[in-house]
Amino acid sequence: MPYFLECYTINRAEGMDRVTSCVGAGDLSVFYVNGIFCLLGLQVGVMFLLGCYLGEGILGGLVTVSAFFFNYNECTRVQWIPPLRESFSMPFLVLVSLFMSVMLKEGATRRRQVGLVLATLLFALPCSSVSFVLLTNMLSLFGSYVLGFLSKDKLSPVLDSMFSGVLYCYVVFSSSTQCSSAPCMFPPTLPSEPFSCSTPRFLLRVGS
Repeated sequence: MPYFLECYTINRAEGMDRVTSCVGAGDLSVFYVNGIFCLLGLQVGVMFLLGCYLGEGILGGLVTVSAFFFNYNECTRVQWIPPLRESFSMPFLVLVSLFMSVMLKEGATRRRQVGLVLATLLFALPCSSVSFVLLTNMLSLFGSYVLGFLSKDKLSPVLDSMFSGVLYCYVVFSSSTQCSSAPCMFPPTLPSEPFSCSTPRFLLRVGS
């Protein structure tokens, strides 16, 4: 299958060994770049679904995708530098946002929680800045809860699912970066009522 992998033997100057050069989808570099652009296509698809869900119609998805393409240079660097870890993570970050939106709007089910766990896990695996990205999610959700816009029944499953995804990533792949992520702190510090001034149990354990 020449398309998959085709190799050539190149004769170099006298006294130098021959080298083999391969082209096709089976070559590691080509396979890597093709995978990156396939994930970019997945990202656009998930963005369309997210726009359709939040906009309650196809028009919302079309506006979202159009905004992405019109601001393509500001939204991604994959066309300039494909071998970036963020290129692997971005589609799953959008997927995390989709599952979070569904769970916060319609409530949590077992399938939705499993989906959020898997999306968080796939996002955290290649991303080195997962702590900062998830911190912004946690702060926005926690702020909405404190202001009374979210109930604990809707917020707790989201936090638990994201925490489980990051924890599983740390346990299986032994990444200290994922262990230091913000979700490791927020589930045990969620107060029972908005504007509660009780001391978080996490801080009590650290202090002792």
